[in-house]
Amino acid sequence: MEYKKNPDGAPRDGAPSSDGTSALFVSARKKQLAQQEAERAAREKEEQRLAAEAEVRRLEAEVVERKRRAEEEALRVEADNAEKRRLAEAEAKRIAAEANALKAQAAANPNAVLGTPPPQAPAFAAPVQPAAAAPAKPLNMKLIIGAAAGALVVLILAIVLISSIGGGGVDSDAKFDASTQVTVMAMGINYPKSQLKISSQNANGVAFGPIDQGDDVTINCVVHSVGNTTIQALNATNMEFVKALSTNIVDGKIGAADTVGSHVRRRMAGVDSDTGNAMVLYVQTGGWKNIHNNKVYTYSFLLACPQKSEDAWVKLWDRMLDELYDPSAAG
Repeated sequence: MEYKKNPDGAPRDGAPSSDGTSALFVSARKKQLAQQEAERAAREKEEQRLAAEAEVRRLEAEVVERKRRAEEEALRVEADNAEKRRLAEAEAKRIAAEANALKAQAAANPNAVLGTPPPQAPAFAAPVQPAAAAPAKPLNMKLIIGAAAGALVVLILAIVLISSIGGGGVDSDAKFDASTQVTVMAMGINYPKSQLKISSQNANGVAFGPIDQGDDVTINCVVHSVGNTTIQALNATNMEFVKALSTNIVDGKIGAADTVGSHVRRRMAGVDSDTGNAMVLYVQTGGWKNIHNNKVYTYSFLLACPQKSEDAWVKLWDRMLDELYDPSAAG
């Protein structure tokens, strides 16, 4: 049977041409790919949201733990200082009692304190009387005993004060002899194990704390997202992170953004709401390319430390930022 044809020779009915079939197939494939890409983007966004929520929960838990440790340390220091004050007061009372006893004894019998004068040699002949010498001034025993007692009290108080002085320190030039990784970004972080230890870690970040507990310090590296790493975008992300952290700082003063190379940095100063101590917070936000999946991640490096040791901690923190590396390219 022959197909009926149009005047131009094309079949009037029957199966569509192979060109039409190809067009339909390509269109369906494009729709399928677009749907798959949309689903992949939705999954990635959901994973980022879950990771962000997990990081917020971790930070909240860390704040609670830091507050608990600070309260325990405050109670311990208070008890320790109370005991030192009690011992110092008891010692001061003992010295004062001894001084009072000596003063009373000196008033009643100066020789008991100064000792009896040596016996005079017997005279075998009448000596020639020398010219009368001016009588010597008697020693003021009250001044002597009082000064001695005061010196002992001052010494004891100085010992108590020196023994109760606390506070940590940081060697900002310490040797970098340890490292760890943020696996999502394939980023390596060098640090000195003589100054810092890892307090918590997951695939999206790592948190360090000081070895010396005299300073309340946190250094964090946190992944934000995959995407835009223009200076404007980094600045916006940095500001959002700083504002989110400002809830832990009373009367926080946020400084202007500084551009450090291709990164954005901000400083905030205020009072730690947990400890009541003057503190500073630095956040530096930048981009990092994972060469394994060719994705560029936005991340922030955080430093929170007391104002009294700010310069030393910032110097060590800057050294850590300068030594970030890709573990796969480390040789």
